[in-house]
Amino acid sequence: MKRSAIRYIVLFLLIISVLPWSRWIFPAGMPCSMSPFLFLARLTGGTVTVAVAILPLLLLLAAVWRRRFFCRFCCPLGCGFDLVRRVRKRLVAGQGTTVSLRFPWLGAALAAITLLGVATGSAILTRGLMFDPLVLFTSLFGGSTLNFAVVILLLLLAGVLPWFWCGTCCPLGAIQEICYRMSHWKRTESDTVTRQSRRRFLRAAVALAAFGMSLPYVAVRGLVRKLRPPGALDESRFASLCTGCGRCIAVCPTKHLRAEPEEERTSDEKRRFPFQYSPLPVVDTETTWCEKNCISCGQVCPSGAIQRFTVEEKEHLRVGAIEYNFEHCVLYAEKDCDICVRECPWEAITMTWSDEWSIETPHVDPLRCTGCARCVVMCPGFDPIYHGEPEDGVETAPPKAFTLVPRQDDSPGLL
Repeated sequence: MKRSAIRYIVLFLLIISVLPWSRWIFPAGMPCSMSPFLFLARLTGGTVTVAVAILPLLLLLAAVWRRRFFCRFCCPLGCGFDLVRRVRKRLVAGQGTTVSLRFPWLGAALAAITLLGVATGSAILTRGLMFDPLVLFTSLFGGSTLNFAVVILLLLLAGVLPWFWCGTCCPLGAIQEICYRMSHWKRTESDTVTRQSRRRFLRAAVALAAFGMSLPYVAVRGLVRKLRPPGALDESRFASLCTGCGRCIAVCPTKHLRAEPEEERTSDEKRRFPFQYSPLPVVDTETTWCEKNCISCGQVCPSGAIQRFTVEEKEHLRVGAIEYNFEHCVLYAEKDCDICVRECPWEAITMTWSDEWSIETPHVDPLRCTGCARCVVMCPGFDPIYHGEPEDGVETAPPKAFTLVPRQDDSPGLL
């Protein structure tokens, strides 16, 4: 099979995998989970599991065997670049399409700086993750405007400087080139034994790829759900794909997202991710809430741990569920209060009659509530057992009537 035919088949499968209905066929975040660059970022952050390591490791091994294997057979951007180069060849006489295999020093520097940013938790340095070819590819299907603009710019640049990106700047190309140059294998293209070994390798690669794609369904399970950003995958999948780059935390306008403290990690997490250096994002319900029209976290996530979503789709996202305790409500003190009803941006809270308390109490509609935590923050709270002055002269806030708890399903926050 010709190389171009393989590339277009891979491109077709990648396009199918990013469509919403394909979640029943492909694991969520599949394109980004196969990237060796993002794999090294997760490895640096200490969030790698076997289930999401098979495909990128296979591609790295293939790059050792065949120079820039991913670029030759799998890169979706490479298909676009090829089309631009062919058009350029027709328009500009005498311009060939010879592949440039120079070492991409800029790409290597970008990859090194990005991995350093993941290791140190710098959201600025980790912006290099957005230049991963698979991240740029997925940005074409609902990603940020900046990523989309970068893809268009690279396609236009390919018409002027055909191999500038692939031969100089691509961080994934640099990683593959390093793997290839570190190899000491001696091969010749005309060697029959070599061609036979390549056929065997391709058959084994297809088998391992199928095995690797099936692992996320069965191997990554069991972690306790936490309060993650809207659009986050199920807990185990999220913990495996998140690089801990901190970009979602940096762009959150209300600072509703924060880095998870080490003491909040469960024993199961510490066992599964013993070398996790980069903390993962969690929701802070103490002082802030998630704005109704904000979709920033899904737009900037480079690894697919947080699925991209629109403002309209956010209505169907579920960060968690709201639990109500009447004994901590101001109404329990026989005072009037409807702050939660007035403040809820989704109109999910109404006052309904309670036979138990013989009074109208707030009722949260689970079909409308997204778990934005605005009611939790705005609730004044009430402590029925508070007596006199606070201890040691320090006044503590009363417990809230509303509590945001993690959702229990395994869907990526979509009903």
